[in-house]
This record gives sequence, structure tokens and C-alpha cells, in this order.
Amino acid sequence: MQTAPTPLRLAPHPSPCGPPLDGGVESFHVVLPRRSVSPRGVVRPAEVWRMAQELAVQAACKLGWPPERFRSQHTAFIVAEMTVRHLRELAYGERVVGSTWVQDLRRGTISHRQLQLDATQGPFAVATQRWVHVYQADDGSIHVGRASDALLEAFAPHPRPEPLVELPALPPCAGPRLPPLDVDIWLTWMDPIGHLNHPQYLDFCDEALARAVLARGGDPQATVPVAERLSFRAAASAGDRLRVELQVVGQQGPDLALAATLRRQDGAICCQGTLIRRLEGEDLGLALCEEAVAAA
Repeated sequence: MQTAPTPLRLAPHPSPCGPPLDGGVESFHVVLPRRSVSPRGVVRPAEVWRMAQELAVQAACKLGWPPERFRSQHTAFIVAEMTVRHLRELAYGERVVGSTWVQDLRRGTISHRQLQLDATQGPFAVATQRWVHVYQADDGSIHVGRASDALLEAFAPHPRPEPLVELPALPPCAGPRLPPLDVDIWLTWMDPIGHLNHPQYLDFCDEALARAVLARGGDPQATVPVAERLSFRAAASAGDRLRVELQVVGQQGPDLALAATLRRQDGAICCQGTLIRRLEGEDLGLALCEEAVAAA
């Protein structure tokens, strides 16, 4: 006989999402797989995104909308944008609880969902997801449109207003471009609707940065996530080739802001956004700039 897990008792910690969570917010234990951990023993940024995605799915299931119901009604919410702030790095072995709630639902189509990820040592990430409702027409095409009344009723916004998660501001600079990375999309990477899942784009961005760090003689595993925001404009599918382009657009001490663009081989931009990463090592940020100039 299985028993329910003992609730994780979390000490109060300050959070960019506002005051401590109260009633009406959905909370779930999150399983941290070993594959999500880097050689430094901490969780990779894209794995934090996957935790957030799982939280949203579990919350929908609890509201009576599991993936099977969405499929049967030829409807879905897809991620249009996601912003994450990493309050600290999460070590493997910490017990994780995630909390999530719907912030707003505009015109029955666009929804902002807030998420907070906590562990034994306190919160380690907060996020805002922007979801767009889509439906499948009789010819199989996908269109943006208003959700059904049943879906809107289930996803009613939480009554407590909260600020959306924002990126920290870094002093801007007209920095150079890092060497691009070309990635072929595998058939085995497809998500349930046949597209590349959104956390994978962040993996590609961090890989491009890691290769630039390695080319300069730095440790590619020493890059620390601070924050990121990615907006999704077009889908990538199996057989596509994506070019990942990063450009330095801001810097403050060891922190770099990098503008990211990921485009298909046909020129269509699939994803754009900003990554803020802390690059450990003496003047590594400036060295990366010099390396990018030399490569150009």
C-alpha cells in the first residue's frame, strides 16, 4: 500500500513573485531525474524549464484537463513566451515542490501562468509563462482562437494580482556576435503535437555559449544561469536545421546579456529572446567578446 509523501516544510524566503503563497495555489512535488544534473552537480537551466512545464501540465490535470481531454477536443494551450529568474542553483538531491497559478486570461485566448519552484534550501526559480489557446480545424491546420466555456471556467485566474517575472536590467552594450551553432532536429525530439518542445531551444542557446567559452579556454560547465526570456514565433520539426545566433548586448561585472535568435534553414525565425549568464573566470566576458570579433 502506498502512502502520500510527507509535505515538504519550507521556510519563508523572499521571492520576486510577492508574498508567501496562500490558498488556491496548486502545489506539487517534482521529481528531479539524474540526467538533469551537470558535471558540477547542479541542475541545468533547461531542466528548470521542464519542471515548470510539468507543473503546468499537472495543474491542468488537477483541474480536469489532462492531455487526453485536450487531444479529444482538438484544442491546446501552447507556450508563446517564458521568462525565468534563477534565484540560485539547485543541487541534486534537494526535494522540490513547485507552485503555480493562472495570473490572467485575456480574451479567452492568452493566459499568463505564474510558477515558483522551492526546495529544501528555499526558492530557486520563479517564472512567468505566456500561453496561447489554439484549436485544430477540420483540415488539420492549427489556429489561434478563444477557448471553450468549460476550459475558461476551469482555468479561471487566481484572485491575487502579482507582478509578472521580469529580467534583471544590465547596462546595454553593442557587443559582437558569438560563432553560430547549427543543430539538426531529431525525430526522437518531437513533443506530443509533433514540434520541438520549448525547453530544447534553451538547451541549444546554452550549448552555443558553452562552445564559445570552451574555445576561449574556459570551463563550459562553469556558466551560471541568472535569467532568460524566450519568445516563440514559429515551430521547428524533425528534419529542420536550426541556426543558433548569440550576440552580447549587455554586461555588468561577470554577467552577460546575450540576445538569442534561432532560425530555420528557410530563414523563418522560430525563437528569439535574451539570456543572462554569469561567466566565472577572470575577464571571461570580455575575452568572449574578443574571441567573437576574431571569429567574425
